[in-house]
Amino acid sequence: MKKHASKSAAITAAGLVAATVVAIAPAAQAAESATGRVGSQVTARIVDDIFEVKTGSEYEFSIVITNSGQRAETVDVEQMFLAPERATVTDGGVLTAGANGLTGTVTVEAGQTVTLPVEVHVSDTLGNLDNDVRVTPADARSWLAWDTNVIVNR
Repeated sequence: MKKHASKSAAITAAGLVAATVVAIAPAAQAAESATGRVGSQVTARIVDDIFEVKTGSEYEFSIVITNSGQRAETVDVEQMFLAPERATVTDGGVLTAGANGLTGTVTVEAGQTVTLPVEVHVSDTLGNLDNDVRVTPADARSWLAWDTNVIVNR
């Protein structure tokens, strides 16, 4: 019986981590080509350090793009909210705001990290605010980062 309880606790703990931690998932892994050139080493993540956002509030997050490769990479950046009616971008910095989020192109030098701050106005609708960012270098091996916040009425 004790063994079963430990297994349940591990599943619960994993569920909490998945709900509160920014996750990074490669849409495709970077790899060394047959010619010996290193492929794209670009990764992305969303950083906001919060889980709950208040209805009608201003909310800030950053798109963080890292290039661990040996050459500069120019990447296409696409950010979107899965329920765009729940948030409106008020300042996308170097990215262009559209109906569902942000788009743009950013160059990240070899071994460097670029941080793109974003300001958002949260609607009065309660629920999840799911935020996705896809970063695609010229070699088309994209990375997908996502973050979920809960819109609360407090």
